Parts: sequence; C-alpha cells; structure tokens
Amino acid sequence: MTSPFGLGSQDNLPPPPPPPPPPRRRGPLSGALIAAAVVGVLLLVVVAVGVVRNARTETPRRPVATSTTTEPPRRSAAGADVTSCPAYEQSFPLSPLGCTQLSPPNIRDGERLPLVVLLHGFNTSPSEEIGAGSWDAAVVRRRFVLAAPESNAASWNAGGCCGLSKSMQIDDVARIRHLIEELSRRPQIDPSRIYLVGDSNGGMMTYRFLCRDAHRLAGAASIEGTRVSGCTPNAAIPFLHVAGLADMTVPFEGGQSLAAWVLGVTFAPVERSMEQFTVALDCAEPSESKAGNVTTTRWVCRDGAPVQLVTLAGWGHAWPTPKWYPATEQVLDFFGIT
Repeated sequence: MTSPFGLGSQDNLPPPPPPPPPPRRRGPLSGALIAAAVVGVLLLVVVAVGVVRNARTETPRRPVATSTTTEPPRRSAAGADVTSCPAYEQSFPLSPLGCTQLSPPNIRDGERLPLVVLLHGFNTSPSEEIGAGSWDAAVVRRRFVLAAPESNAASWNAGGCCGLSKSMQIDDVARIRHLIEELSRRPQIDPSRIYLVGDSNGGMMTYRFLCRDAHRLAGAASIEGTRVSGCTPNAAIPFLHVAGLADMTVPFEGGQSLAAWVLGVTFAPVERSMEQFTVALDCAEPSESKAGNVTTTRWVCRDGAPVQLVTLAGWGHAWPTPKWYPATEQVLDFFGIT
C-alpha cells in the first residue's frame, strides 16, 4: 500500500538507526593515571610556592660542609691545575651550580697563596670569563689560586640587578661568603690575601658584597660593572673600578641602555656612584693622571685604603685586553699579586 505522504509502503521504509553504544568504562589503569596526574600537579604547585617563599628570604639553606677535594686535577692549556670549588646548597637552584678552581702546579708544602674569586658577567659562564681574561696563564705566572663560581640562571643578585637571581632575591652574598670561608681553611691559601673581582653583573655583585663583607677581603675590583645596590662598604679596602667610555651596555654616563631596558633597570652615572662610594669611605680629594687612552682618578681613603677609577677611551663592554690596558694584569698589579 502506498503511503499518503508518497513515501511508499511502511515495509519499504529504511530501518531505524541503531542505538548508541554504551559508554566505555575506564579501567583501573586509566583511573590511576588520572589520579597520578592530579597528584603531580598538586605537588608542583606546593613546590613552587615553597621555592618562592624560600627564595625571597635572605637566609639560604645551610651550606654543605666540604673537605679538601680529592679529585685528580686536570691541566689547562696554560698549565694550571683545574679542580672544583666547594659545593653550596642553594635555596633556589635554577640550574646545576659549578665552581672552577685554578691553581699553579707544584704547590710546595707550607706555601700559602693569594686567592682571587672571579664573578662572571650576566648570561655568561666561569669558563668564558676565565678565557676572556686569560686567567689560567696568570695563575701559573703569578702563583695564586683562582675560584670562579657559577651563578643561578647566569645572573647575580646585585641588589638592583640582574635577571632571575635578582627577581627571586637569591642571597648570592651568602654563597660567596661560604666559598671564601671554605677555601680560606685550605692549607695552601693565605687567608689574609683574599680578593674579589667581578665583570659586568659580577662587578655589580662585587659592590654589593662589599656592603656586608668587605672586612673579609684584602681588595676588590669591578670591571665594566657599576654600583646598583644603593649601599656602601662596611670597611675601607683597596678598590679598583674600570669602565670603558664607549660602553653601550653599562653606560659610563648612566641611564637605560637596551640591555638595561630589558632588565628593567636604570644605571646611575659611574662618576656619581664613585662619589657616593668615596664619601662613605672618608676619602681625601682625588688626583688625576692620563696616559694615552687611560685616565686614572685616585683617592686615599679611611685607613689609607687606595681607591681608583680607571676610564678607557674608545673601549666598549668587554673585558679589557688591549696592550695599553690588559685588565687582568692591571688588577693583579693593583692587588700586589706579583
């Protein structure tokens, strides 16, 4: 029989669609995976909260006591013995932290050598800093020990700069202090001749370290860095600041370079920082001398401590290596490491 709607017989209609399949039941493994994922996310949240809380305190975890290393040294191309420095348990280790120690070969029994702690620049490493200043050759030639620690996320918390170490308020002063304390206990180190040298962000960190621990040092130097901490040394010690007048990263005249804009910092003029620095140390009126591209301003400060500002005409933001001012040699001369 024909349908009144012109669709043909009921028997000719297409069969009804099959019912939807019943929902799949999750097996015990799927449920366990979901539960594990939820627990993992919660753990990450807890760890992140704890990390931020710990990092924002100026009290890092207790230093790891380390004994004199027994690892066999390797030799650098210049003949220095290369080993590792003491470890330190950071409250916020963004990356594995290393520390390179260079020593002259054949240290004699009873020989006590000066120690130089070298702080690398922003976004660089201890090995790059050692290479830029040919420090391994200087260690062999002048017989001193060099310790070059690595910072968190290639940055130092110098107070007003830089990077993640600053934003997370890492207590880099404590780490450097621990390194000095550990190394000064070693029989080949003269604890009365410990020096701190920083490059760029490391130079800014040098300024900050002086605010709390200048009394631990026999001298310090900041190369192409500047004072961003806003504090002053707690003791008068020999201090050398070297700046390139063509530096476009940390401008001698201050202000915001492209790098400073990215880091969210405005640098004070170097001359103003040095004026505040020398006033705090009760320095006498300065004298000035010039030799070619090098201008040196000298102060004599409290307790007879010499302070120098050296400016290099035509030099930019790089460790100074020209024949007319090889910075590594000049720094060691200033410290009296001959």
